[in-house]
Amino acid sequence: MTVAPELSFRRELARKAIHLATALLPIAWSFGWIGRPAVLSLLSAGVLVALATEAARHRGGAFAARFDARFGALLRSHETRRICGATWLALGMWMAVALAPPAAAICALWAGAVGDATAAIAGRAANAWRRARGAGKSLVGSAAGALATAMGVLWLSPASWGEALLLGAVAALAEWPSRLGDDNLRVVLAVALAATLLGVR
Repeated sequence: MTVAPELSFRRELARKAIHLATALLPIAWSFGWIGRPAVLSLLSAGVLVALATEAARHRGGAFAARFDARFGALLRSHETRRICGATWLALGMWMAVALAPPAAAICALWAGAVGDATAAIAGRAANAWRRARGAGKSLVGSAAGALATAMGVLWLSPASWGEALLLGAVAALAEWPSRLGDDNLRVVLAVALAATLLGVR
């Protein structure tokens, strides 16, 4: 069954609310309201809950039925059989915080939380008919995601304008491949690696 464009857009907003909620982590960390240990602890708890949920829903039974009834409308078709994007996002963020320098990790968290969400929402809003029929990524969405990532990098880290724009481009490019794992994981790790190599600390 084809999803109506307006319903598809509403579903995308609901999905990306999870991303946007995690933007509190890089903001709080950047402004010193919480430290790296607290961020890592919160993400560790999130990863454990996400993995336990994945294991339970893939076993089937009553839990899987309740999960599908509550969240099934938010899942993409491939997520009904594989790991959800939210789980990949939690894993990517945990890896970035555990492995990257603080400022680079903050850039990566922002890219995953806000940059990727902005790309999806802007792309769906600008071309809802085309996107709702599985036509792929949107150039409008990628541009919006790159800009949102760059502005957040400038706001939350010591990166220069040039570095911020480059990291925005990295986030946009990391979102595009369709056969290289989940884009939530790719975006976070690609920005973490690029920011580290650029010396954003």
